[in-house]
Amino acid sequence: MVKNNINCFVEKPLSSSLRNIGKLERLLKKKDKLISMMGFQLRFNPIMHYLENIFKKKSHIGNILTFHVHHGEHIADQQPYENYADTYSARKDLGGGVILNRSHEWDYMLNLFTDYKFIKKSFFSSKLSNLNMSVENVFTGSFLLKKDHNKMLCTINLNYLERPKKWKINLIGEKGSIEICLNTNKICVFKDKKKIIKKFKFQRNDIFLKEVKFFISKIKSKKQISNDLNLLHGIKVLKFALELKKNFK
Repeated sequence: MVKNNINCFVEKPLSSSLRNIGKLERLLKKKDKLISMMGFQLRFNPIMHYLENIFKKKSHIGNILTFHVHHGEHIADQQPYENYADTYSARKDLGGGVILNRSHEWDYMLNLFTDYKFIKKSFFSSKLSNLNMSVENVFTGSFLLKKDHNKMLCTINLNYLERPKKWKINLIGEKGSIEICLNTNKICVFKDKKKIIKKFKFQRNDIFLKEVKFFISKIKSKKQISNDLNLLHGIKVLKFALELKKNFK
């Protein structure tokens, strides 16, 4: 599609390996008028917009010291109408595993932390339990980042084992803390001994509609999609995710 100047939208992840990725990257850089986009629909979630404001504008809880993500759900609950063992999520030959399938986490991490430098990484993944899977179903990683003179510790825990589903992001800042629940779309801000609750009302499908309308609007206006959401960004996210798969045991 890129070779033939066809605008393209690709669902995440971009691939399951780096095969031909170098060719694609060189081609994309030549096709400066082509419009491409990765399907990271979480970018159109208002909660992610809230997080972007915290990191890219002045944070109301001061400098962020820790950023913790926990996302766990049982693989059989993802598509209950089919056998989980037959889905791509469970199969190595189809590019499965929690690291690639949950690449939303790597996308918004790299987007939120553009002003930070990764100074240390520690991570591993494994296949636990008797689930019929040929790929990792748990991942844990710690990343030490630095911005100017400030350091932040980011930890990510992902699994395909947990019931009920749990998807939370916790931030600790110098002046307070924030708890985000992506199951209930609720944010709790703790500051000055006060608790403020923010509730976001939207349907999950609203996010996908916004995403597709955004892509179509760019095609109609012939305006490029920025490098933090196009296929070049998809390559960046893929390389990051594949590095994390190296410590599988």
